[in-house]
Amino acid sequence: MLQALFGEVKGFFDKDFLFASFIPTLVFLVSITATLAGMIGFEGSLGWVDGLNVAQSTTLTGVAFLSTVVIAYIFNSLRVLFLKVWTGTTLNQILFFLLLSQRLNEARYDAEDKAASRTPAWRGMIDRFDNELRQSYRKPDANNQIPGGQLGSLKEALSSIRSQIREARHDDASHREKIEKLMNTKVLPSYRDFGWSDQLNDAYQDLISTLEKKAGEERSNIISRRFRLDRRYGTRDTIRPTTLGNIVESYNAYPFVRYGMEGEIFWPHLQQHIPGPFMKKIDEQKIIFDFCLTMATLGVFYGLLALVFGPLLWGNVRFWTILGLFAVGFSYVVYYKLAVSIATQYGDLIRASFDLFRHDLLKAFSVKFNRSNISLLEEKELWGKLSRLLVYGDPSDLVFEISSSTKLP
Repeated sequence: MLQALFGEVKGFFDKDFLFASFIPTLVFLVSITATLAGMIGFEGSLGWVDGLNVAQSTTLTGVAFLSTVVIAYIFNSLRVLFLKVWTGTTLNQILFFLLLSQRLNEARYDAEDKAASRTPAWRGMIDRFDNELRQSYRKPDANNQIPGGQLGSLKEALSSIRSQIREARHDDASHREKIEKLMNTKVLPSYRDFGWSDQLNDAYQDLISTLEKKAGEERSNIISRRFRLDRRYGTRDTIRPTTLGNIVESYNAYPFVRYGMEGEIFWPHLQQHIPGPFMKKIDEQKIIFDFCLTMATLGVFYGLLALVFGPLLWGNVRFWTILGLFAVGFSYVVYYKLAVSIATQYGDLIRASFDLFRHDLLKAFSVKFNRSNISLLEEKELWGKLSRLLVYGDPSDLVFEISSSTKLP
């Protein structure tokens, strides 16, 4: 039996099992043991251990070790369930606060999507203002110079407008319309009446420079929002109640949104074509992610055990309440938040894998296509056909290339 356990089980202490399951289990059991020892009294517990003879001590150590390994394997088999719980893909139809969180995330997604999809408005304002100026253009006349008092009023108005432009929010349409109205009523008439003198040209350049800077900031803001939306959420239909769930959905949806590939279907195939060093980075991030998620789960479980069963073992309710809430809060703040950060990095590697190695997978399928020149639309169509073949068995009109050296069964 021991030989089967230690010799026949492949990967007994590989890095994945060690860090993602065994160490968290060990920490969990040590925490429970230390808590029970504290209830009994540390001096009494240590005295009991010292009273064991060598045979009893050895037996106890072996039993503790084997129990830890068995429990670690149980937790290892539950890692998918842990992920579903923390991503909100299970229990969300039962727990009210998860349903509420999902509705809030859907509202946030809609707001982010609206902001990321909006058309740049400041650029349009510049074009309209410049077009009005060009239409009313007239050469400056030496006998028709702008009076000094009116020039001073114009500069004061321009200074006020530039200040409002700098303070305006990118998505504040009413403020932007107010600024455009001021430009049309306070600035344009001077150019229509007095032409493009050097003084008016300098004022125009200052105003346009401020507008161009604002338009550049708006463009950067829209790009940043699109990037953030792409990394934080999947599609509208896959919004999850938790931050972690939405990040996981974001990199699961990425290959389909970009290339028409069903990510969960093609990922096992793609792994066979990812170079070793790159795959090692992916595996390391996955191990750290699983470690954080298991630690968060067991920490919350420990806290719940303390809150529910602690008072039954020892009647100090205040102690168990503080201990339980601390365990739950610490697990969330430290391990769950770290898992969210690691999931973001892991998702970046998944995205990069599809970006860099999908063509190697496409060639491995032996699908006939122009390998020297293929458009993104043609590639999306190919991946769609392959998806239908693998999921539904629909051969569509796919044509495969079989090398003459390939031996068919």
